[in-house]
Amino acid sequence: MPGSTTTDYAWVDKNCFHWSMKFLFDIIKVKDDSQLDESLTHISEFDNVHSAIAVAGRYDIFAEVVFAGEMEALYCFMSQKLPALENIGSSESFVVMKAKKKWLLLPSGLINRWD
Repeated sequence: MPGSTTTDYAWVDKNCFHWSMKFLFDIIKVKDDSQLDESLTHISEFDNVHSAIAVAGRYDIFAEVVFAGEMEALYCFMSQKLPALENIGSSESFVVMKAKKKWLLLPSGLINRWD
């Protein structure tokens, strides 16, 4: 929130989006729909996941992921962490290039960076 002294929130606009925060929307298809809730829980427990949402349609889960720093952290998430979950069939990722009026409660993995 503008003017807030807590480190739990980030205001993303043209003035501060550049501070090496990277946002990713990952849409995920699971292999076994009967394990959807378990997969949703596992994804939501990753440090950098802001939210994990079960959806209807061609894909099963939308995950909003936040990274501070280099693209290496994003690469690690996509090439190691996510594939390690047995029920992930496929995923497609969208890196946010610009955002306006984006409020975000930082995932626990990023809050400690500013303490």
